[in-house]
Amino acid sequence: MLSTDIPALLLLAAQIFFVLATLIFAVSAVDDLLIDAYFYIRLIYRKLRGKNYTDTPSVDQILTRPEQPLALMLPAWQESDVLYGAVANLIKTIDYKNYHVFIGVYPNDAETRAEADRLARQFRQVHTVVTRLPGPTCKADCLNNIIDAILAYEERRGISFAGVIMQDAEDIIHPLSMKLFNHYLPEYDLVQIPVYSLKRNWWQLTGGHYMDEFAEYHSKEILVRQTFAGVVPGAGVGTAMSKKALAFARQESGEYYNTHSLTEDYEFSFRTHGSELKQVFARIPVPEEINDRYEKNVVVKGDRTGNFIATRELFPNRFWWAVRQKTRWTIGISFQAWSSMGWKGNWRIKYLFWRDRKMIFFSHAIAMGFISIAIFLGYKAYHNMMPEGYRLAPLIAENSWLWNVVYFNLAVMAFRVIQRMGWSSIYYGWSASLMVAPRYVWAALINYLAIIRATRAYLTHLLTGKPIGWDKTSHDIPEMDEINNMKLPLGELLVKKQMLTQEQLDEAVDMQARTQQLLGRIILSRGWLKEADLIDVLAEKYHLPVATLDPFAVADEVMQMIPYSIQRKMRVIPFRLEKGRLEVASCRILDHDEVEQLEEIVKCHVDLYIATPRDINYSLHVFSKFMQRDQPIDPALEKLMRDIKARLSQMDITEVARESEPTRRQHVSLGEYLVKKGATDELTIETYLRDHLAGSVPFGKYLVEHGVISKQDCLEALAYVDRNFSVLVTRYSDIAKVSGSPYFENLKTA
Repeated sequence: MLSTDIPALLLLAAQIFFVLATLIFAVSAVDDLLIDAYFYIRLIYRKLRGKNYTDTPSVDQILTRPEQPLALMLPAWQESDVLYGAVANLIKTIDYKNYHVFIGVYPNDAETRAEADRLARQFRQVHTVVTRLPGPTCKADCLNNIIDAILAYEERRGISFAGVIMQDAEDIIHPLSMKLFNHYLPEYDLVQIPVYSLKRNWWQLTGGHYMDEFAEYHSKEILVRQTFAGVVPGAGVGTAMSKKALAFARQESGEYYNTHSLTEDYEFSFRTHGSELKQVFARIPVPEEINDRYEKNVVVKGDRTGNFIATRELFPNRFWWAVRQKTRWTIGISFQAWSSMGWKGNWRIKYLFWRDRKMIFFSHAIAMGFISIAIFLGYKAYHNMMPEGYRLAPLIAENSWLWNVVYFNLAVMAFRVIQRMGWSSIYYGWSASLMVAPRYVWAALINYLAIIRATRAYLTHLLTGKPIGWDKTSHDIPEMDEINNMKLPLGELLVKKQMLTQEQLDEAVDMQARTQQLLGRIILSRGWLKEADLIDVLAEKYHLPVATLDPFAVADEVMQMIPYSIQRKMRVIPFRLEKGRLEVASCRILDHDEVEQLEEIVKCHVDLYIATPRDINYSLHVFSKFMQRDQPIDPALEKLMRDIKARLSQMDITEVARESEPTRRQHVSLGEYLVKKGATDELTIETYLRDHLAGSVPFGKYLVEHGVISKQDCLEALAYVDRNFSVLVTRYSDIAKVSGSPYFENLKTA
């Protein structure tokens, strides 16, 4: 071959590449147009009949469905930097009570496990699950470990979750997402909600291309797949599965999720399709008047993704991070799913397989097109500089029919960009859609490199047998000050809020080390902080609602659901039974074992509230008069108390508590009186109170037996406390509008 033949051969190669690329693009374009045609024809047809694309419930219907127990799974490998913020934000924002979070961590990932344990200590609905094998294995293996832990938890607690939900640590979950899953389960066995990218800045092409892709795919493509073939590919997040679906998958293949797949969620959908299990994609907008009730985490102005019940996240914004993530998706969806499932199913399923696998081959048309154009432009530049040199032949003859294919491809590409601009504008506004075109080109480069990397990795796996591990991608989560506050220790949080000085904190910590008192009690005893302010900070840190309660407004059946001895030991007050859920207030943070013990006693779910120590002590004092007789009580006083309680328990407890607050503040406990009279000090009372709670001896007698106070001091204090309490009861008669009791008249005279 002569050297003069090389230019001709290069040009021939360019022509061949260009023709092949043109034809491949055309075939793929027709495939995409079929999906578009199906979607828009169905959309118009149903709109003319006054219906949405699919039959979806209203948000009001979702909100009124009784809550079923739900389990949320978070697999976490090297997620220590984002795990706390993600879970704390979920707990802070989710509008659902009857759920538990199971975080799967690996025994050789100490940092992530430490964060999971911190969350489990702080929030009673969070549980740490340590996998059997060290990591990284694969996401499916971690999920299988979590499901085993969920089933064990069900057996231990005697409850049954309606379904399990897949999320990732970096997700931002819509407050109504669990309400949606609750509505669809157990009628449907796989429920997928949309996944959207949070808005990126216009110049962030890598992070921004996810905005466009997910906006289109999760607004059109998945709806087509559901209505066309009855299958909803799991997105890995925002996916709920019924227990029936999990049992079916386990029976069919021996494991819940395929541990030989990097996209176990996608494969799960196809493995369960064709059975009696039902799948649904729920894309539900939230009316503005309802969405205004919830705090939406929007990090960039103009982000409208929060207007839909969807999972949102900041996808990778670094080029190679995006390539790595899409490599994993490609291996799982195109290669591993082909290997494990083949082409099973009806022609509709096979067509979807074709769409998911065609890029293994068709994506190379992108490279062929770029190469052919680069060669041609190179020759064109040479010809312009050397007009008398080599005469350039066209890539395609001027009268060739292939030009019609080229124009068709250009028209389809323009349509695709315009269509994607429309979808992006729905979620990010028209200003964001102006950059769709450059992001479209940038996405093509990322996707092609992912195909190359995936092909190489899978071929290496086939040749060497080396398993393909969990090639985890790093993500970001938005910074939120309130979440960072939840992570801080109590003392540091008080200093940050300028409610305590650093010097005061240092002194309190030193005293805590010497006395083993609770830090909050030390701060209160020094008068550095008001009781109500401390409770507000604890409520923020542990995301607990504050209870305003009055014991006289608690119904008898609620008061008696927890034995008084347990109430006193745990410092808890049951105050309301709402839709089969017992609301319980405490002045301290209960751990998992204590909550489980309470739920075992009451045989229903317990919702925790936090209240001031004064309110808890006063409520325990009142309850003791009804439920435990440490001392004899005047029958007339008891009748008056029961008359008041019978009236007030029919009223709203918050309103009663608000009206009775001045009266309740006049209550003096035994310990307060002894400290005020100088018989002992507050530290001694606190120390002996902790030891006394485990026993059944009255507190005054306990102090006398241990030589803390004299018997005379005890009798004097008890007499004062009883006399003071009797006066307070008479003041309640005005609130309850109770009169006519002889005891009431005598006390009024006194």
